[in-house]
Amino acid sequence: MKSYLSAVCILATIFLGELAYTADTSTLQSSGDVSSTEIETITISSDSQITPEDKSLDGRHIRIDGAILTIDGAHTFSSLILENNATLTHSISPVELLSLTINGDIEIQSGSKIDVSARGTLSTQLNCSGCGGAHASYGGGRGQEPYGDYVNPKSLGSGGNHSSDGMGGTRGGGAVQIQAQSLLLDGSIDANGQSIIGNSDSGYFGGGSGGAVLLSINVISGSGSISASGGQGNTGYSDGGSGGRVALHYQSSNEFDISNRIFAVGGDGRLAGGPGTIFLSEDGVKKLEIKNHNAENGTLAPWVVEEGAPALRSGGPDPHVSLGGAYYFYGGANVAESKFYQNIDFDADSNLEQKIDDGKISINASWIQSAWDEGNDEGQIILRFLNESGGTIIEESSGLTDTAEKTWEDRIFNINVPSGARSVDLVVHSSRKAGSNSDGYFDNFELKLLDGSSIDDAGSFSSDQIIIDNFSSDEYVEKFFVSGYLDNNLVIRNASVELDGEWNTKSFDIRGIGNSRLVIPETTRLTSDNFIVDGYLLKLSGILSSSGHISVQGNSVITSSLANSGSSQRLIEASTIYVAPTAKIDMSGTGLPPLEGGHWKSGGSFGGAGGKDPLSGSSNTTFGSLKSPTDFGVGGYGADISEPGSRGRRC
Repeated sequence: MKSYLSAVCILATIFLGELAYTADTSTLQSSGDVSSTEIETITISSDSQITPEDKSLDGRHIRIDGAILTIDGAHTFSSLILENNATLTHSISPVELLSLTINGDIEIQSGSKIDVSARGTLSTQLNCSGCGGAHASYGGGRGQEPYGDYVNPKSLGSGGNHSSDGMGGTRGGGAVQIQAQSLLLDGSIDANGQSIIGNSDSGYFGGGSGGAVLLSINVISGSGSISASGGQGNTGYSDGGSGGRVALHYQSSNEFDISNRIFAVGGDGRLAGGPGTIFLSEDGVKKLEIKNHNAENGTLAPWVVEEGAPALRSGGPDPHVSLGGAYYFYGGANVAESKFYQNIDFDADSNLEQKIDDGKISINASWIQSAWDEGNDEGQIILRFLNESGGTIIEESSGLTDTAEKTWEDRIFNINVPSGARSVDLVVHSSRKAGSNSDGYFDNFELKLLDGSSIDDAGSFSSDQIIIDNFSSDEYVEKFFVSGYLDNNLVIRNASVELDGEWNTKSFDIRGIGNSRLVIPETTRLTSDNFIVDGYLLKLSGILSSSGHISVQGNSVITSSLANSGSSQRLIEASTIYVAPTAKIDMSGTGLPPLEGGHWKSGGSFGGAGGKDPLSGSSNTTFGSLKSPTDFGVGGYGADISEPGSRGRRC
């Protein structure tokens, strides 16, 4: 997608210091073909460098053809193309960071890349043998404190240490900042930490941390990737670097798989580096909260039945494979028509209310739909818009549709929000044409408000989320620590995250992907109106409290860290607690070790006596309350004082 037409007027090879390029004059035409401005297209086909002070190519169309172009500092170009395995980078540990403003489009073709990997700083860590560099998290070995900004990351990554004193270490990833109208990314943008795995200089190197990638793009597309991952250490002798930071501020991700094409993982090693952060800000979008949007609370609540007997279902068809879960919604047995709804408030400030009343806001509804029998079971959604006092303004429907038999299909419905609307009833309607049951099936409802005005208007909003990204949440891998205030939805992807302090999740959701953990230590209290454990292991040592319900969904687990003699109760409190068939609350083996005494080989006692020591015939004394059991279980004893024994448990 180009905003200019090429008409070659001049063709010449020009030398400016270290920079050699071919220039031709192109014509940039306005959208109305009213006026034209001649702008040169500069083709760079040999390795070259542009310093911060050199503005000779600013304002031109830049084409890098099979060469390495090193750019330092801030520059503005009309467009940028990388082709034939071209590379754009910056100097090692630059004084002025690479910052590009592209007035038009960027195209990075397959095999080409913007690559500032291993261009960050050397290690500044002391007394840390072979440790990894820090950035978003600790590097393995914790030689340096984490640093940086996840919303607007601009910091260079840090290097890892050599295992021998006085030897130079690795470098962290560099930093790149780009603002453009569109980005077609079929190649890559990389800011990875340096890895040196083998023995070198009589020792081993810790991995450098990932650097920073900051993109402000209207439209991003393509099949490429973005990475700011930590460098690896030697798994036996040195540690991995922390993941870096990536932030993408965008309006549209046209066929670019944001969820699976951006990475900021820590580097593996003796001790692996902690996770990196990926901040995604979709400008002009406000995601609305639908409670129990995927039926995984195990009940219809808080949806309200309007007609018929809607219910949940778990098979025939099975829940959608990629979404997982155990349940979905359906119309119900022995009814022809079924409707259920939930009122969703727009939670609008004065700016959003004005935009709604000016006709600038639309609403996007998406869900998946299926049916028992093609042609006989139909479904739709109805959006009932309400004013501030709860009166109905208008109802709009997506229209009744069927699906292929027992096949999940995507559904989308867009409509303008009427003036005066302050909330909407999301009504789900299942209709039977034949048979005895209303077998329209529904799952995974989402609602978004879309701002149709200029993104630069006052009061414009965005939908934000943070992905904490790593390759593993195992104990040898550093955690990501969150303290203070968080107002963005949190996705934990193959990582371990620890919350510190007082937290209320009313303003954000927490979701897990892969092998993920959320740790709540004894000093932390997590409160919520409704709390969902979705896709991760929750390790609870503090307090989890909900004024509504707590739902443990999918294959999620709530467990506990190991108790000691001073540990407080692991408290879970809510009006209702739902545990899905494949989920569990499991405190097995997390209680106290054996009490003092020499009851060797005996089992732990609690409400009843454990098995006795075969030599002394003794075991520890029973304890606890029959009506209110709140104590930790006690482990069994080892064979003698040299063996630690097992642990009890507490539910």
